[in-house]
Amino acid sequence: MSEAIHIKHPWREFWTGMMLFIGNQGAVLVDTAFEDAITTSLKDELEPRNLSYKDVKLVINTHAHGDHIEGNNAINALAKPAFAIHPEGQQALLKSGIAPKFLLQDGQHVELGDIDLEIIHTPGHSLDSICVLDLNSKTLFTGDSVQGRGTLNIGFALYSNPKLYLGSMKKLLGRARLGDIETICLGHPELPSNGAVTGEQVTEFLETSIQAVHDYDNLARTLLKDNPDLTIDELRSEMLQRFGTTLTPNWPELSWQTPRIHLELARSCSKNKAAVPELF
Repeated sequence: MSEAIHIKHPWREFWTGMMLFIGNQGAVLVDTAFEDAITTSLKDELEPRNLSYKDVKLVINTHAHGDHIEGNNAINALAKPAFAIHPEGQQALLKSGIAPKFLLQDGQHVELGDIDLEIIHTPGHSLDSICVLDLNSKTLFTGDSVQGRGTLNIGFALYSNPKLYLGSMKKLLGRARLGDIETICLGHPELPSNGAVTGEQVTEFLETSIQAVHDYDNLARTLLKDNPDLTIDELRSEMLQRFGTTLTPNWPELSWQTPRIHLELARSCSKNKAAVPELF
């Protein structure tokens, strides 16, 4: 039976995650974090199992953001694995110096010996975001696809498209309710988790991820109704006060994205008399 290992590579004030699946014909690595992650955190999991870098036959990137792909060139130099990503991330991966051998589609199965993985396209954080579901252990590695309430570094859930994100969370929640997902391993310590949830916490965490978007959206529309001149700074301040994981994000430069998106959406909804559709 294959083994699923959640690797947390230290990064600045927190960590970035990788997932290592080990089977009887080699290993699949999902996300590579940074160059030093390959020679430290990954090595620390391979060596005690008498494995080498060359046992890593395939690297899957959950999306093409730097903190998930910057170790690609390091593992490529050491092992020459095949690389795979969703088509939406192909160009970014090419620009980083890696040519993907496989372009992954929603519902696709990736098999290596007794490793059996399902690709689930979960856009929202980014258009190319995917989750990887280990069908043997029912463990889902999410990369940045599932945000909960966000991290202490940013203060909010971080996504580029809330409508797509909500649809992806609904998709995952449906799979969890069917019993397909028993453990979720995250790409970062998204609250209210320590980076992984299991059992009943799986559906609770996905519901929390959905509720966070509705909370941000409802607040933005309410404040905009009361103040048509509402600024991003004002909305961000209120969001931190009411729903933030902290009042003082470690990375304030990234804490503006979600308020900006929700203010733009609220203005659009106000003009069109529309709202983000309820998903549950």
